[in-house]
Amino acid sequence: MVAEQTDRELHEIFSRNLRLLASKERSITELCRTLRINRTQFNRYLSGEVSPRPLILHKICEHFKVDARILLEPLKDLQSAPGANLFQDLFAAGAQTPSPAPPDLLPDGLYGEWKPSLHRPDHVNFHMFQISTHQGIRRTRVKCLDALKPKIPGLQNARHKIDYVGIAIAQINGFALVDAPTGGKSVLTLTSFRYGYHFYEHIYPGVKLSSVSYSTQMTHSCLPCFLERLPDDLPARLRAARTPYLQPIDSAPDYVGQILRGIVKTGFVFPTIPGTND
Repeated sequence: MVAEQTDRELHEIFSRNLRLLASKERSITELCRTLRINRTQFNRYLSGEVSPRPLILHKICEHFKVDARILLEPLKDLQSAPGANLFQDLFAAGAQTPSPAPPDLLPDGLYGEWKPSLHRPDHVNFHMFQISTHQGIRRTRVKCLDALKPKIPGLQNARHKIDYVGIAIAQINGFALVDAPTGGKSVLTLTSFRYGYHFYEHIYPGVKLSSVSYSTQMTHSCLPCFLERLPDDLPARLRAARTPYLQPIDSAPDYVGQILRGIVKTGFVFPTIPGTND
């Protein structure tokens, strides 16, 4: 995992964005009156001394018709990105404002993600999956080192760079994950996870829908998957970090195939998973 942004860097990004937005207003005093924010506190936001609490951030975002990414990304990048105001348009249409996945049910830390391989029958993929919290936003990252990625003859074009970032949003009895790859590739992944699998609270079963634009063979994929919260100890994390990205399902731990087949049997339609019809 790469080093995360420091609090100071995040404060500076937000302050620069806020100064640009506020420069289009008649006056800071009038803006503070409209937002019902204390002028002294607003000056602290402008100077980069602090970032606002979630409720204040919501007021600012609603007024300027931007989203919470102004805490994390330069305003010019947000405004130039296609669909930059997608969430604002959704809320304006009447949708309920989403809330972050609760940390007591989805703690910060490292997870393992298992799913069937799209390209190799009877194989599964494994990723290291990180969840962290920044300014109240539940952020996710999936990354696979080049050294762990297999070289599959005839599938070089499908071996995209595995470096996805996203956010986790609360749902009833679970959470939704929206993520996309870094580097500008047009691949969006939507995953719905449930909290707990039978009596195992550290397992999060899910269904993953991806637009697989990196492959000319496919337009999308729909797969069962699950997250496994890793123990908070170095040996367990090292074992997970050394787990091959692609391996035969018979070589994976027994519970991997059992859980994936269990998700399939709940009624969804997926590509064949070994043993599904047993």
